[in-house]
Amino acid sequence: MNIETILNGIRYRSLFDKLSDEFTRGSTINDKLIVLAALNSWNLFDQIIKDYQQKYKQPKDKYILDQLTPTLQFFISHLQFCENLPLKHFKTQSLKQAIIELKTELSEKIQSQYSLSLLIESFLNEDETVFKNQNKFFKIDFHKVLTNKLKERDLMENKPYNESYTHVYNFLTYSLIPDFKKEKFHDYPIDMGMDYQTEYLVRFYLNNPSKENYLRAIEYAVNIIYLDKKPYHDFFVFRVNFSEKEITEDLYTKNHVGIRFDTNADWEDWEKLKNGQQP
Repeated sequence: MNIETILNGIRYRSLFDKLSDEFTRGSTINDKLIVLAALNSWNLFDQIIKDYQQKYKQPKDKYILDQLTPTLQFFISHLQFCENLPLKHFKTQSLKQAIIELKTELSEKIQSQYSLSLLIESFLNEDETVFKNQNKFFKIDFHKVLTNKLKERDLMENKPYNESYTHVYNFLTYSLIPDFKKEKFHDYPIDMGMDYQTEYLVRFYLNNPSKENYLRAIEYAVNIIYLDKKPYHDFFVFRVNFSEKEITEDLYTKNHVGIRFDTNADWEDWEKLKNGQQP
């Protein structure tokens, strides 16, 4: 998630200059608070303040920056008392203090109203009223094709093919979501051709397929694909073809890398490793 996506066309002065035309036109106070809360939720609030100060740093724009602190105080007042208190109520408050107080108020009174789980459930259950309300905060378009964007992300993060974000995107779009809507809560076979992203998702969320676990798997995928979060685990996978079930299960359970040699000494080393000893 980035500042541009969250703003969705809203201008900076619409948020930070209560005396400007931009502030009084277009978005409502509640819309502005949702945007500010989203910026705060994604740890972008301080960055947008810095960007705003940089944008209007010239002496001729001093009158614009002079309204930054009073505008943040206006939002604080609205959240605390649903009204705009006189400036004297905040007369000793610095910009830094106003930022801290507003971020706290946004966390407690705005962000708490929005839930990614509720957004996803409302989308899956086609509850448009709840979905539209929740999506004011998250701004996710589940119908937009993201393949090219994810390929660019792969290049930026230097992802090898087996860790490509396109795999989990396709699995979410063409398997998880359709199966959930059809109430087909089944497991998925893990084979040698499965990419690491999808294998992780299946192994950690769908070993015991149920409606609740499908929701957890979908939320994991949405976080990765739509909210640009990193995968919950880095991938260090070494595929093995051990025939002994005990060995393969132990390796996967403990997330170990395995190398197999067919000698009696190797078996002795294996027993030592299981007992926490160095071979």
